[in-house]
Amino acid sequence: MSETNRLDRRPDSVLPVLAAIFLALFSHTAAAIPPERSAFTGPHACAADAVHIDITVDGLRSSNGLLAAVLYDDNPRNYLSRGRSVKKTRVPASRGTVKLCIDAPSPGRYALVVYHDENGNRKFDVSLFGRPREGAAFSNNPSLDGGLPEHSEAVFTVEENFGELQVTLTYP
Repeated sequence: MSETNRLDRRPDSVLPVLAAIFLALFSHTAAAIPPERSAFTGPHACAADAVHIDITVDGLRSSNGLLAAVLYDDNPRNYLSRGRSVKKTRVPASRGTVKLCIDAPSPGRYALVVYHDENGNRKFDVSLFGRPREGAAFSNNPSLDGGLPEHSEAVFTVEENFGELQVTLTYP
């Protein structure tokens, strides 16, 4: 047997190769493990280390379309203005109750709008008179009988790095 073949079969020449394979496998696996989650678990949860708001949405009448959550800052001029939200997330609708999470930029005061985009057009459809045409809810659950609520009716505070809201959709 030649000197080269004897060296290739030595256990210490295999160890660096095995170590490299081991590291490659485990570093890939570690990257695939999701970060620690908020109080909610599942696909619509936030990372625990982010400032976030856990939202429980009750009253979805169907599993059609999307459920959208839109977060506005404490500036009333930005509230319900297109392109002025600080965060938006959409998840598949599911009849009944849906739990989801939305990241907030920092602790502070915010207003949240949740709507059931049943037609899937990715817009909050309202009538000419400003009444929602789709299921909608706002933080603090103000009445929608008189149209869309004012910013002051929907504003809430996120303390530290976590907030929790429960809203109930109202359909026209």
